[in-house]
Amino acid sequence: MIIAADRKGSRLLIAVYRPRQRPEKAAAAIAPDVTLEPVDDYVMISCSVPPGTVIPPAAQWTASTPAMLRDAMLTAIDGWHPAARALVQNVDLSSVFVIPFGFLEPAPPWEPSRVTLVGDAAHAMLPTLGLGANLALRDAAHLLDQLSSGKPLTSAIGAYEQDMRDYVYPFMRMTMDHDRQFGGGALQERDQAR
Repeated sequence: MIIAADRKGSRLLIAVYRPRQRPEKAAAAIAPDVTLEPVDDYVMISCSVPPGTVIPPAAQWTASTPAMLRDAMLTAIDGWHPAARALVQNVDLSSVFVIPFGFLEPAPPWEPSRVTLVGDAAHAMLPTLGLGANLALRDAAHLLDQLSSGKPLTSAIGAYEQDMRDYVYPFMRMTMDHDRQFGGGALQERDQAR
């Protein structure tokens, strides 16, 4: 996966799907009773659109929405290398879709109890830096360490929760800053409302 960004805040993510072994052949070797639909090789792109671009919810898309989004992406990367622009220009319009991002603001400390949260349940963050799954695994390992420490249950959970806030919240803020500069603009509407 390659991410290119410019100083205006536009970004283009490019990923190639070209497996070493066709998935249907791999599945046949390890699970002969499983049938997978063949998928041709492809290039996936994710591209910024200019600030203020109105993207309707998927349920309100019309036949012209994908072309409008492609044209907005081309505007966002105006002046970029012709090869990058060709990827966007030649996108299969039937494959265009949007993914709305959800996130949480860092929460103030709460009173520890016998129940706790890990991963996105505790700190859903924007995916612009790809940290969510790694932090969820770190949460689980740290919670296990605390629960195995011999501390009383609520104290162990409280220690886990405080440590989790200490290492996760800086990343949450970093993804928000990154989204403002290079991401999908999930914070734009919220920032304008303030």
